[in-house]
Amino acid sequence: MCYNDIMKVKAYGKLNLSLYINGKRGGYHLIDSIMHTVDIGDILDVRESEEINVRINGAFIPQENETTKKAALAVYRQTGVKFSATVEKHIPIGGGMGGSSADGAGLIFAAQKLLSERGIVFDVNKAAAETGSDVAFMLKGGAARVRGTGDTVTPLPSAVFDALVIDCGKVDTAECYAAFDRMGLPCGGDCESAVSLFERGEIKETEWANDLFLPACSLNDKVREAYESLAVHGIKAYMTGSGGCLFVTCGAADAARILSGRYRCFGVKSKAYGVEVIQDRS
Repeated sequence: MCYNDIMKVKAYGKLNLSLYINGKRGGYHLIDSIMHTVDIGDILDVRESEEINVRINGAFIPQENETTKKAALAVYRQTGVKFSATVEKHIPIGGGMGGSSADGAGLIFAAQKLLSERGIVFDVNKAAAETGSDVAFMLKGGAARVRGTGDTVTPLPSAVFDALVIDCGKVDTAECYAAFDRMGLPCGGDCESAVSLFERGEIKETEWANDLFLPACSLNDKVREAYESLAVHGIKAYMTGSGGCLFVTCGAADAARILSGRYRCFGVKSKAYGVEVIQDRS
């Protein structure tokens, strides 16, 4: 393969329609969540290279724990082939929309496509598990019930919906889970009833919840401020992941007007898959 050959892929973000915390295992929090990919995505240019390098929005990322780099290392351990990537970010950073997991999924997806042309096969699921907790879901996308540490992914029928996303700024995921523990909040909820509705082709906001909402509010005042600004107008907002993005599916136009000038707001549509090739070679 010529090192100048680049595969360009788009890796989509997600919304957590529900997210419950169900204790811990081996130091990791256990979740029960319904996730759905949406049509905001990061663009990755992936190529085989002599060394593994990741450049995000023009800056090299040296950290070994950066998710895209972890994905490249996971592929390398199985295949002995090194990949590099440049990432054009569109998914809010630290917003709970799975941006870093999407980028890791995008690299694995592109590497699998490129290597398969040479008859090199690797275990994509193993690479995803080694890369990060949500990467397995982000590879497939659509709708799924995600449990455990993110390693148990049960596909659900994809839904069709529009949402307004309100970017309230960053919330650090590890700090949010730590805040959940400090606050001593109850855990043990599940998505059973919401899953039953999904399986019948229905989605209902009354079934949505996020156990990390209060911890996120404690770390980022803007999350609570935006939520309460909408609530006084009768508009219900929901938080995705560990924050700090909220989303609204009913009353989006009014929500955008109420929050205009104070928050970055943008519309998204549901997406039935997680990653796609947008240019096979360049």
